[in-house]
Amino acid sequence: MDVVYLEVIFIFILGLVIGSFLGSVVYRVKNKISLRVKRSFCVMCKTTLKVVDLIPLVGYFAQKGKCRFCKEPVSWEYSAIELSTAILFVLYYFHFELSYLLIGQLALLSFLIVIFVYDLKWKFIFDRFTVPAGVIALILGFAQTHDLLNLLFAALIAGGFFMAQFIISKGEWVGGGDVRMGLLMGFLLGWPLVLIALMLSYIIGAIVGVIGIAFKKVGMKSQMPFGPFLVIGTIISVLYGEYILALFTYGY
Repeated sequence: MDVVYLEVIFIFILGLVIGSFLGSVVYRVKNKISLRVKRSFCVMCKTTLKVVDLIPLVGYFAQKGKCRFCKEPVSWEYSAIELSTAILFVLYYFHFELSYLLIGQLALLSFLIVIFVYDLKWKFIFDRFTVPAGVIALILGFAQTHDLLNLLFAALIAGGFFMAQFIISKGEWVGGGDVRMGLLMGFLLGWPLVLIALMLSYIIGAIVGVIGIAFKKVGMKSQMPFGPFLVIGTIISVLYGEYILALFTYGY
């Protein structure tokens, strides 16, 4: 079997495993359970799960989406996180290949996935996610570009953009987490890619909002968390931002 195929399989499986861990992180942070204590357990009956139950995707489908002990349904969200993480890991692999940049980018991607899920479910972005991710992004960004001023400028623009909204609306339009997400995006993407990410975030958010209103899932005055759209815009910009920028700049 070709080496590339073996690498893709390895990255995909790694993504499944990391995705399983990220799902656990989201649940434990929400319920204030330390990551350092107690093995994974069924959230319904609290029974400690066996190794076979923890195999990403396989455990879920083998048990037909139910806990092996109490037979209560297991949320599909965990499998969705696992599969999504695995797919994104592979996309990142094709973009960065096997390198130290890939390792750093996958670490940042993991933070972004946790931010996406947590903000989508509970409309809150923790500093414990954005601050370490921001530090990693700044180090990684500098390692890639060796242009610290560019990264700081991008962070100032994105963070300042959300800070202005936060001040003007007194926290009604955006939250403090969005401000720190702006800084993270700037450190990670630099200028002008952070502008592409912001543009994509608002476009995707508007499309989702219109679809939600059309299907009566949300109302005109409903508040939607913006963090997930910022994450999507950021990930797309990491992978395809240069192509999008070239399209706008040169038309190809």
